Amino acid sequence: MCGNCVLGCVRRACLRRKHHHGVYVPNASGTYAVSINGSSSVTGYYLDSNSMEHGFVRDAAGTITKFDAAKSGQTEPSSINADGVIAGTYTDGTGHEHGFVRTPDGTITIFDPSAGSNMRALGINKGGVITGWYNKQDSIAYVRKPGGKIKSFHAPNTNGTFGAAINKKGVVTGSWFNSEGYPSGFVRTSDGTLTTFGITGAIITSPTSINNNGVVAGYYYDGAFSKHGFTYSPDGTSVTVDEPDGTSTEITGINSKGALVGNFMAGGIGHGFMRTAGGKLKAFDPPQSTGTVATSINHDGIVAGYYADSSSTHGFIRMP
Repeated sequence: MCGNCVLGCVRRACLRRKHHHGVYVPNASGTYAVSINGSSSVTGYYLDSNSMEHGFVRDAAGTITKFDAAKSGQTEPSSINADGVIAGTYTDGTGHEHGFVRTPDGTITIFDPSAGSNMRALGINKGGVITGWYNKQDSIAYVRKPGGKIKSFHAPNTNGTFGAAINKKGVVTGSWFNSEGYPSGFVRTSDGTLTTFGITGAIITSPTSINNNGVVAGYYYDGAFSKHGFTYSPDGTSVTVDEPDGTSTEITGINSKGALVGNFMAGGIGHGFMRTAGGKLKAFDPPQSTGTVATSINHDGIVAGYYADSSSTHGFIRMP
């Protein structure tokens, strides 16, 4: 199928305008919605006129609150939990990265495992436990308890382990470098038991999300370096997910019902899609989009993400 034909199919698959709600930070040069919780509160970051990153949170009523982890530097939220607690990364004026956590009352705590390291905070669960990774000679994953205690961990025989997401039971997923020097996947339970995995036939396996049933979602590259979405269940079963009318499929989120959200390429343009727990795929783009990135899905199937048009980049919320 030609690129223009694919693009036409995707356009016809787009949902009506009423199904999309814009997320616009006033006076921003670009808005990026990256995570949505069960209450439909959304967090992300926006760019000022100097292309510096700042955080925001949008509540279900549409009220947007801007915030920064500190007076200078850049703030990049990554995840928001059911209680509205946000985790993310703060980059100071020297270029060093630090984790931060923001409570709904606006209190922000910056944290590091050790001086001089670069740290990224990527996932937070309902209990306020955060995961991510930091550099100290090599890359090390961690979990941080709400009280501030940080537990570092490493996949065996590797020089790089990266925490990506955590569910309500404290199960973490992420990636590590295998003996061939390529990223592969892992799952680590709250008691510290770590299991590595790779999708059959994959050169690279990259988990991005895990739901409360322990199902991991992400993307992998096959031997021809084609990109595919996947799910990986606790029993070791994996399923490849490809958008049939596109190429280069990736999964960015999975909810507790097993619904997936992700992105694919068609006609040289990025588009979003959702896959129901029953396996039905729905492609979508906000109106006038010239490139869509879906980033997160909540329990009710509401999707957050961002898209570009002829003027800028905007956040969006897509209703089921």
